[in-house]
Amino acid sequence: YLTGGNPIGQPAYVDIILSIDKLSSCGVASVISLSCPFLLSHLLDSTIRNQLIVVENDGSLLNFYEYIEKEYKLIKRGTPKAFLSIRNDRSNISNYELSSLLFTETIYGQDEGMGRVIDSDITAIVEDDHGMAQYEYAHGYAYSNIFIQISNSFPFEVENRISCESISLFYIELLMFEESAIVMTNERIVEFLSSMTEHNPNKILSQTNQILTDYSKTIEFWDIEVNYPSSKKSLAMLRHAFRIDEQLRRLARNQEQLQRVFNTQRDLLDRLDSSSLNYILLFFTLLQVLALLVPSIFSTDGIFSPYKILSYLFLIVALAAYVKLKNIILSRSVITDHHKNKRRKRKK
Repeated sequence: YLTGGNPIGQPAYVDIILSIDKLSSCGVASVISLSCPFLLSHLLDSTIRNQLIVVENDGSLLNFYEYIEKEYKLIKRGTPKAFLSIRNDRSNISNYELSSLLFTETIYGQDEGMGRVIDSDITAIVEDDHGMAQYEYAHGYAYSNIFIQISNSFPFEVENRISCESISLFYIELLMFEESAIVMTNERIVEFLSSMTEHNPNKILSQTNQILTDYSKTIEFWDIEVNYPSSKKSLAMLRHAFRIDEQLRRLARNQEQLQRVFNTQRDLLDRLDSSSLNYILLFFTLLQVLALLVPSIFSTDGIFSPYKILSYLFLIVALAAYVKLKNIILSRSVITDHHKNKRRKRKK
């Protein structure tokens, strides 16, 4: 493109490999392009901006993520990750080009776009001799949504190269499973909290339990144990580069908010149960008093006899006190919950 080559937007033929975990309803769609007919930076840019287009058999065009949902019932969660395996000498790739790839944006000429990447985090990565590689046969660089591996010793044959890179692909797939589980749980929590129009304690407790139970089914993704120290380090560096820990902190914050709602509604439910018991005791007390008053009410004395008037007044006052007590208890519960929430916000 920089030298007036082929136009942007040529078709690329890819293979799709689906890895599905039925227990957690999480999956990873791996899109493999063995030879890209246009600049890698264009492909990465379009991938991150959700602008990949699929040409269907009838010639119609469909967004790639809509196509995946239509054909395979997979809903996009999180940000796509890219793994580039480049067979070349590191010295033949400029830091400027490598920086743009790590930023997953189109490489323009010097007089186009926003100019060259000067971000300090990116420049620190590309200036490292071998990057995150642990053996000198390769140069490895990762940032946010991409892992780039450069080596002139990669096998030329496609099958052998895939075999050589299978470990890195496995690590990335594990991390994408973990990210999908985190994002899915996060979205469910946020959706539940934002759409909670009725404060039904039983419903809140049930929904909270369901969300946390489903997330616990993904434990195998975020509790990964590998044997070799080099493998552990590679996995840890990729986790850090892909910002998995940041997403976990966001999830923990949302879980904390969900837990607060859970605790508040549980307290409210306990108070309501206690209040109901008080109402029942009060009701039975009134019945006992009423049993004593019934003979006076239905006696043959006059309608406005002193006993009947006192009985009527007692019943009216007792019913009014019953309703008033009920309203006071409920209002105190609401006010107490409101003050608790305000105190928590002040502490933050």
